[in-house]
Amino acid sequence: MHPTWQSKVVRHADVAPGDLLNHPDNVTIHTVEQQADMERMFKRIGWAASVLVSEATGRIIDGHMRVAVALNAGEPTVPVDYVALTEDEERKALLYLKRMPSLAGLDRVNLAEVLDKVSTIDADIEAMAAAFARSSGLLRQQKLMVERDTPLSMDITIGTFTFQVTWPEYIHWRLGVQDVCKTRTATINAHILNLLGV
Repeated sequence: MHPTWQSKVVRHADVAPGDLLNHPDNVTIHTVEQQADMERMFKRIGWAASVLVSEATGRIIDGHMRVAVALNAGEPTVPVDYVALTEDEERKALLYLKRMPSLAGLDRVNLAEVLDKVSTIDADIEAMAAAFARSSGLLRQQKLMVERDTPLSMDITIGTFTFQVTWPEYIHWRLGVQDVCKTRTATINAHILNLLGV
């Protein structure tokens, strides 16, 4: 029988940001630009995630930048989830909470759609979306597509089966397959056959 994973969260509280301690082993450095973006998002959305703090030491495990932004903005309290960790577990949590997001890839197709949906007349949101698109390489991909002499449609042949799709549909499909298979031809072909149930 698989053991139940233990929740380390022991309580929740709204705490004055000045009462929270930065962890001396924090491995993340945030830029002024990141902090400015965070403050703008707080003003538009509010708190969407609690800060994680060690119940034993009072040190921040996750959320150093959020606490710093709240402190600079004069916010009276921040939402905190207190976790029961030993000091050794604190260091492990600091590493895996920062390491796991850095290992995640980006789905460029979904990213393009999300950025398009959140783009508004709000200049701050537009600037953040554009910066995200640049850092992800999405703008370069879109520029290459625009510069090509693109057809209206595309014929796709798999074995003896041929079908036609529009160019935007083809690009959407192709980027999705590339993100899954990392552009290896043999893997792409195997993935297509699997999708078709062949």
